[in-house]
Amino acid sequence: MLSILLAYARFKKLIYLSYILLLACSQGPYLKTEAVSEINTNPKWNHHQNLVKALTQYQVHGTLLLYSNNQKLFARFYWKQISPHHYQFLLSNLLGMTELQLEQKDQFVYIHTRDRKCVVSEKYAEYIIFQLTGIMVSLKNFSQWIMGLPGASTDFRLDSESHLRELSFGISSTQLHIFYLGYRKAPDKPAMPSHIELYQGKQRIKLKIDQ
Repeated sequence: MLSILLAYARFKKLIYLSYILLLACSQGPYLKTEAVSEINTNPKWNHHQNLVKALTQYQVHGTLLLYSNNQKLFARFYWKQISPHHYQFLLSNLLGMTELQLEQKDQFVYIHTRDRKCVVSEKYAEYIIFQLTGIMVSLKNFSQWIMGLPGASTDFRLDSESHLRELSFGISSTQLHIFYLGYRKAPDKPAMPSHIELYQGKQRIKLKIDQ
């Protein structure tokens, strides 16, 4: 396991050196939304939730920016939801080479780096992500959050379009705050997040979703 953590450290150095170039490529217009203080449950929200939940498969890619320990780290990411209990998550460098891959099947997570593979429980995979980013993320809920659904969170607000605007998850110093800064719209499909920010303490992750 030590070798895996060392591989992560090497990966952090790679994406740190490349962040300036990716910064220029990661900017673009998006639909801004305003938070409102209305009751979260309403017909438009229920209809939107049902449309999103009906998507049995979902895949997106984009850029990931991590602010951690006074550093800015950039990478490309790819997320593929194959079924409710099966997903893949990849991080790659500027050359398109995969540096880290997580694949969850039921209660097990398969972790791949360039020179190591292992199988761990979901909770231990969350610990590895915490070591990499400084943020403790619930993998069980992340597949919902990236689609603009609150998952197990009961503390959330909607925007003026009755889409998810922000949510909080967890307690005390480990509480995670997620903000949805933009949505993309396509014909005959529900609006899906295009810009997401995650905060926990002094750590921050920004996701810009291209597709």
